[in-house]
Amino acid sequence: HGLDCDDSNYSINPGVSEVCGNAVDDNCSGEIDENNAMTFDGVSYAEGTVFLPQGNDPRTMEAWIKTTSDGMVVFNWGNTNAYERCGIIIGGGKLYFVGEYNDAIGNITVNDGLWHHLAVSFDGTNLMGYVDGVLDINTTKTLSTVGNTLRIGRRAVPDDGEYFVGEMDEVRIWNVARTQAEIQASAANLTNLAPPPPGLIAYYKFDEVVAAGLNTSVLSFINVVSY
Repeated sequence: HGLDCDDSNYSINPGVSEVCGNAVDDNCSGEIDENNAMTFDGVSYAEGTVFLPQGNDPRTMEAWIKTTSDGMVVFNWGNTNAYERCGIIIGGGKLYFVGEYNDAIGNITVNDGLWHHLAVSFDGTNLMGYVDGVLDINTTKTLSTVGNTLRIGRRAVPDDGEYFVGEMDEVRIWNVARTQAEIQASAANLTNLAPPPPGLIAYYKFDEVVAAGLNTSVLSFINVVSY
């Protein structure tokens, strides 16, 4: 079938993008689920200033992660005063929303060394967490988030610790509450959020890094929504 490297599936060919987490060599590279993910070594992290959701504003947070570690930040902002932080961490091996003494934890194990898509959506009342598009947290919250310093892979300012160990990709923050269907569609779309959809305010693709490399010197990443 010409450029199709899998005669049983026309969608698998050298012209398509790789899709993480589906155990398929979509782009015929000879590798499965490869991408320019950032590898964090427990020391490196990224930090930048972004106009992020504040107070009790709606928001959605997403990231792909692959790890066998625990007790660490995927990304967060705000500070570590009570109720003033917001983010996703890995706690007890599960998806964990951190609101700083205003938290919620899921039930699905995510530190099993496999790629997982994590998402938390908040509409001003309802906080929903998803692992690979499956509902894992369902609760109500009132948030009091402050600050615009985003830290990826490290505890929020001004504190130290909770460094991420593992691989991370496709960090996205929205100023709207996304539905489960939208999150499932977003998880499957790794390369084609251009131009950025309405509501997407921060998007880190980590294309600056070397795939499977530690990239310890890379501490600044492009927010593609700004370009």
